[in-house]
Amino acid sequence: MTTSYKVDNVREQILEDLREAYPKTFEAYEKSGTLGEGVFGTPKPHPNAVLKLFEACNVAFALPFAYYRACTAGTLALASVEPALRLSPRVLSAAVVGQSRLKARELQIVRRFLFERPAKKISCSGWFCPGSHETNHKRKGQTSPYERLFNSISSQSSEVDMAVSILETKVLADDAFCARCLERFNACLKETREEIWASLPRIFGLSPWSNSS
Repeated sequence: MTTSYKVDNVREQILEDLREAYPKTFEAYEKSGTLGEGVFGTPKPHPNAVLKLFEACNVAFALPFAYYRACTAGTLALASVEPALRLSPRVLSAAVVGQSRLKARELQIVRRFLFERPAKKISCSGWFCPGSHETNHKRKGQTSPYERLFNSISSQSSEVDMAVSILETKVLADDAFCARCLERFNACLKETREEIWASLPRIFGLSPWSNSS
């Protein structure tokens, strides 16, 4: 009985660690101190190896983020033919389709983020801010600053460098944006990431977060 009790304790501790590294909610994702393969120590295992393990053991709550980690490692890594990393045809197919859906979803959200104005308009606080010239460029038939930004993000977006991360890097690194526009960007970025997180199970053809345990 003592042995059984210790084994149960070890099992619960392992699951608790996995729930922190592969969280079900966006709030837990933001708070987690260890995400993804880092929970297994060093050297970190390949994302494919973790995905194979979770599929074999049916660790349903961890699968959406495990698929995400495998996809964002890059196509070559995802399609590895090494025996220990080779995914089954079913899992590889779900991952490749999900990878394409994820990229398209991120670009869709970035486009909406840039071109759909909020219900409560936040006016620019800087004369040279790209946002203050958005309307003027459209009236003159010129390519607007936001259009140029989106085109740049679209051309750079890949399964490794996702569109939302590129957007954040470009906006925060660009001193041209005024304080009010940066405030809007920062407020919307969290909502954007929450939306993508909520979509992960559907993107990879898995059960909803609420059904995984």
